[in-house]
Amino acid sequence: MANYGAAIQKLRKEKGYTQSELGNMLSVSAQAVSKWENNFSQPDLDTIQELAGVFDITVDDFMRLSNGEDISDVQKEAAATEETATVYEPVADSKVSDDVGALNGNTGGTVSSGAELTQNKKTTPNYYDSIKQTESGKKSKVKIDGWRLFGLICAAVLGIACMITLICMKENVFLSILSGYGLFALIASIGHDCWADDVFLWAWDKSIHMPGIIFSLDFNGIVFMLVYKFIIAPIVSFIISVLLGILGSMIAMFVAIVSYPFFAPRLFRETFLGEDQV
Repeated sequence: MANYGAAIQKLRKEKGYTQSELGNMLSVSAQAVSKWENNFSQPDLDTIQELAGVFDITVDDFMRLSNGEDISDVQKEAAATEETATVYEPVADSKVSDDVGALNGNTGGTVSSGAELTQNKKTTPNYYDSIKQTESGKKSKVKIDGWRLFGLICAAVLGIACMITLICMKENVFLSILSGYGLFALIASIGHDCWADDVFLWAWDKSIHMPGIIFSLDFNGIVFMLVYKFIIAPIVSFIISVLLGILGSMIAMFVAIVSYPFFAPRLFRETFLGEDQV
């Protein structure tokens, strides 16, 4: 089975792109790129063609890499061909022709007839791309993500406030500290590619639809249908959605309590070093 995630991550790192930079090139979010790399979702055929173009490989090479085949030899050969490609330009200087004539006479060899050729190394677009990527990588390592830092501060403030409130209410100290930590971990995880965020979004992204009803085609039946459709059904759907969201948030908090210690180092790199799972 094709492992698109491993192929995308390997090629992205070789190019020096962050998930955000690759997402911008494909007009998708960094979250979408992250889900591809973790095999939570897969790009469609059009996106695979765009990915191959971004990574300077063919779609066939991308598919072979996804199937676990090694394409490094093919890429090295292609890169070597580009670097050693030459462009020949005619030199109109008559002095060069005279020198060539003397050379032919002295060595007994034959130098190309007609206009003399000079060999210049071809400059490939990848050279400029590599410089741009290197500069971008250097800048990203000293960039602080303001929004993520703001989210961490808010999570810390709310977690401490929750813990202090429960302690002041003379609740169990251990449970108070655990609740404060859980709230902090949950808020800090929202918006990032982690289990707690997936559970939280799954719970709040659910749409509840009430079933249809059978009514009579008289005045009372039509009134009941309208009341049910525009008043009862929306209210009941909203209440169920909120309850499901609260239940999902509680489950996500338990997940965050366990998973946050493993997720924290990556969050630190993303916030203070400007990295996106580089």
